[in-house]
Amino acid sequence: MKKIVRITMLLCFMLTMFGCNKTEKQNPITKILEGSICDENENLFTKNGDTIYLTGNDMEFTAVIKDGKYSIEGIAVGDYQLTLSVDGYCQYQMDIEILDDKEDEIVIHDIILYQEKVMANPDISASETYRITSNQTNQESNSYRLVAVEDSVVSYYIRDGLSEGNLNRREMEKGEYVYLYDYLDITVESGGLSFQDSNGPIDISSFYMIEKLDHSAFYYRKAVAGETITIDNQEYGEDILIGYINLKGYKSKDLVATYKRIDYSINEIIGKNDIVETDLDLPNYFDVAIFTHNKLEFTVTQGEIVVYVWYEDQSKLVFTGGTEMP
Repeated sequence: MKKIVRITMLLCFMLTMFGCNKTEKQNPITKILEGSICDENENLFTKNGDTIYLTGNDMEFTAVIKDGKYSIEGIAVGDYQLTLSVDGYCQYQMDIEILDDKEDEIVIHDIILYQEKVMANPDISASETYRITSNQTNQESNSYRLVAVEDSVVSYYIRDGLSEGNLNRREMEKGEYVYLYDYLDITVESGGLSFQDSNGPIDISSFYMIEKLDHSAFYYRKAVAGETITIDNQEYGEDILIGYINLKGYKSKDLVATYKRIDYSINEIIGKNDIVETDLDLPNYFDVAIFTHNKLEFTVTQGEIVVYVWYEDQSKLVFTGGTEMP
């Protein structure tokens, strides 16, 4: 009799566990995502009727904003993206992860909307040069950037703090950007740039001084086949960064050139390099430093090169040969 009772109890226990497992499979964990919507000044969003979207796991959920709040129910565990577009505000997008956590049925996610602002600072158009300098120590400055609003070609000198600056010349596809640091001289050769951060167009006048310049960020000098450009740093007491570039880069006009480094203290050649580039396309550039009390000579035997320095450095050097470019 006792054996029969034990077997009966065991069967009941197994059936109970089977029923529980079956119930869990039939009723997977789902969550409710809800939160408030505020503007950048932490004021509750008062406009009703806009739709918020949650997509992921081959699913799409929607909710209508009412009195600055939203709520989405029946969300299974997984990864999603929350999107909200409201006229007059930058689009909001955020990745949301719904965890397999049985304790918290409601997931809170509040949203801050940023207004689309009319910027006090100008966008930079083709053939314009601007100097942008930080006017205070700003820990968030590396989130500010100049974004190409169309395919663009730019040349710029950039410096972070008191560190040595960098020369650069690049082709930028639409959406690519240059970060703003403590100092930037930038020329837009073609296309156009816009001041933005991760949320869209911004006014950076509280953090940066913006000055339009009447000259390019670089000083250029061009040499063609048979010409030599000499750059003399005999008097200036510091090293200066020089760039040389095949500006046109025609595939049918390959570049063959040589540059020499001469030390005035011993009046001897202390370095000589050949430059041979084939099938050259923009942007192609090279950097080389001219040391104090040194002289560089660039001689072109085929094609053409443009040697350039930061505009502010050109007064410290003596250039001969080649042709000065506007």
